[in-house]
Amino acid sequence: MKHITRAKAGWLAMVFAAVFMCGGCDTSKLVSTQQEVEVGQQAAQKVESENRVLTGTSDARRVEEAARRVIPQADRKDVTYTVKLLDKNEVNAVALPGGYMYIYSGLLPFLEQNKGVLSSSNYDGAKVDTNDVLACVIAHEAAHVSARHHAKTMGRSAVYGAAISALNKGNVQQWAAVFANIDMLRYSRSEEYEADRLGAVFARRASYSPWGMVAFLEMLANNSSSRRSDLENILSTHPATVDRIKRARELAKELTK
Repeated sequence: MKHITRAKAGWLAMVFAAVFMCGGCDTSKLVSTQQEVEVGQQAAQKVESENRVLTGTSDARRVEEAARRVIPQADRKDVTYTVKLLDKNEVNAVALPGGYMYIYSGLLPFLEQNKGVLSSSNYDGAKVDTNDVLACVIAHEAAHVSARHHAKTMGRSAVYGAAISALNKGNVQQWAAVFANIDMLRYSRSEEYEADRLGAVFARRASYSPWGMVAFLEMLANNSSSRRSDLENILSTHPATVDRIKRARELAKELTK
């Protein structure tokens, strides 16, 4: 049997104890709001140093208007949400820890190119336009922030790495580098379902149609085979599964009764 040092034995005991103690708990509680915001702030600085933020354009104004209406509807109020249009000609939208959110510039022309699906007959007679769809995309990203999905990711890592103590400066910088790689951000299936649900609620509160969430998922699904290269990022991070569309439809019906 391989000899295990006392230090290594202690480390293993801490790992197993951490996993046991947090095996069903909310791991976001291991990360404070301040730490979450610090990570997001540093990640946002890196993102914006590598990508141009678009302002003053008609598309930027559309994003600003939708965000102005949607963001106040988010349940979480202990962070400041910022929504910016990033000069990336891809179909995507991302949220960083602490409320930093980006819409890729390629998203808006994609919505216009696919607005043919926005027939009221597809959405129980509801009138849906591309502004509803854009608002639901923004609301979905705000929901990731509101539900603290980033903090849960950091918390899970803390548990399995046995680093349960408060994040130190070095760890904040490491996590900022991880989240700054925005094309690689991932969420669990349950977190995507939760963001769809909360996002539809936030959009509805802002007087946008929650059917916009369904429309967007269907736009992605309809284009997944013919435009895989263009949609690869958002399809990998926001898979438009049949079950996900079905759930979004059921919720939209409920919210518009």
